[in-house]
Amino acid sequence: MPQGTVISSWQKLSENRVVLYVQIPEGVHGELKPQDGWECEGDRMLKPGGRKYILTRG
Repeated sequence: MPQGTVISSWQKLSENRVVLYVQIPEGVHGELKPQDGWECEGDRMLKPGGRKYILTRG
């Protein structure tokens, strides 16, 4: 059952570092799972509202 719209965008900070912005609707939760070779700094849990994540490669 659809819960709403998920919005995401990213900005490259350097060759091995990006900022990922994710916004999910109320009533939705999840976990950010970066592609192999990338790590998320800090908490990877997705929660309603907008949040920025720093991803590093290496």
